[in-house]
Amino acid sequence: MRTLIVFLFILFISSASLYSQAISGTVCEKRTNRSVPGVNVYLDGTSIHTTTDADGKFELRVKRFINTRLIISHVIYETVSIDEPFKNSSYTIFLKEKNLELNEIVIKGKMLFPRKQMLEVFKANFLGDTKEGRSCIISNEDDINLRYDATTFTLLASSENPLIIKNQYLGYEIRFQLLHFDAEYKAKTLDNNALISTVFYGTSSFVDLKPDNAAINKRRQDTYKRSTPYFMKNLADGTCDKSGHKIYKKGFAANPDDVFSIQDTLSGKMIRLAEDLEKSVYDNKPVYGKIAFLYNKNQSGITFLTDSFFVDQYGNTSDVDKIMYSGYVSEQRLGNMLPLNYELPGSSSH
Repeated sequence: MRTLIVFLFILFISSASLYSQAISGTVCEKRTNRSVPGVNVYLDGTSIHTTTDADGKFELRVKRFINTRLIISHVIYETVSIDEPFKNSSYTIFLKEKNLELNEIVIKGKMLFPRKQMLEVFKANFLGDTKEGRSCIISNEDDINLRYDATTFTLLASSENPLIIKNQYLGYEIRFQLLHFDAEYKAKTLDNNALISTVFYGTSSFVDLKPDNAAINKRRQDTYKRSTPYFMKNLADGTCDKSGHKIYKKGFAANPDDVFSIQDTLSGKMIRLAEDLEKSVYDNKPVYGKIAFLYNKNQSGITFLTDSFFVDQYGNTSDVDKIMYSGYVSEQRLGNMLPLNYELPGSSSH
């Protein structure tokens, strides 16, 4: 079974930090100290976003803690990200102008694959080959830079501008700042059968295009129930038996209490792995445990490069670069992603 590592959002967390239900601040230009209007301010991976007013001020209101970062973005300034934004309720943020000199791109020799082919492969691996992924349309495809590295058999993609993605199936518009994408193959090919792994990460914000559409809300619920946040939320809440998730340790069905210990914190749950889980080494890093879980007859695997992690009240985890998924959930890409602050109707917090 191929292991697929997908970094969709870069998340940082302090499980014991206090937080306010509002984050406010002022955005200024570093060189002149003047306030900057029209700056995009959002909690990464969520539908919570705003722009600064004429005085450079902003405010974001949240229902509860979310395991994410605060992003401050403008076309002519360097992006600023703030780890653990809920530690404070007010910020003064200084922006530095981008170096607008165009980078010279030199392409040596003939392209190994046509751009059209590379673009289709990129979209399949970035958006996903699911009904959700296939419904997505990237409106600014021309902004995507594509390159195939023949020495490492890797397809690389980047974009200076945020990708504007309309997810027609789930009713969202997503602005995704692609920081890194690579798809590695066993040979000089783009054949999916030779794909080893796909890695991508970036920052994103969601706009709800269909908040009152019953059919789309039903699709979102179904998609969420097939997601890793839904599994992690039920694991943290101790409700895997009710949700229908079954956990397997070393190939045998296991009680979650025999695999994980769960501790309440101020803003979520701290989860620690049992000592007797299967251990190994991955990419010269210690593996602290492996499990499998089954949901609706679909099997997925998790490899942990950490012995503990934090789960917020929506099911989002810390240490996303140390929790690797394989099997069914690993085939879900950006097209299956919901905002990090999505919750099922009627659901309650921890």
